[in-house]
Amino acid sequence: MSQARPRPLRVLVVEDRDDTRDAFRVLIGLWGHVCEAAATGAAALRLARAFRPDVVVMDIGLPDMDGYETACAMRKLPGLAGAVFVALTANGCDDDRERSRAEGFAAHLVKPTNPAELREMLDRLASERTPAPGPRLSPELRG
Repeated sequence: MSQARPRPLRVLVVEDRDDTRDAFRVLIGLWGHVCEAAATGAAALRLARAFRPDVVVMDIGLPDMDGYETACAMRKLPGLAGAVFVALTANGCDDDRERSRAEGFAAHLVKPTNPAELREMLDRLASERTPAPGPRLSPELRG
């Protein structure tokens, strides 16, 4: 008897570097999840309203509002109360990890990020969750 494969997660990547954002989007899609991406906090908030991600991989050093502020605002959006937030940053000292934990991030990934670490985390979350299907977004809504 085969075990049913979990439904794909909806993952929102918020990263201001084009190459990093694009690489994450491609990898996460190849891993079987639905991925959208934004370059700024404001764009991420617009996108999150329609996309309703299960997981948000959030760069902390964004150009308009930092990742902590963006995550705080995102958690207040309808349908995002259960989203899992993952910090993505170049800062990996104990104080940075403690702050991201205190700000409600479930994990703290340090750039350059090991893709296997992210994939393992997403696979674990997908097996633990039963996400409801969400909408696919048109290119005009992407940030």
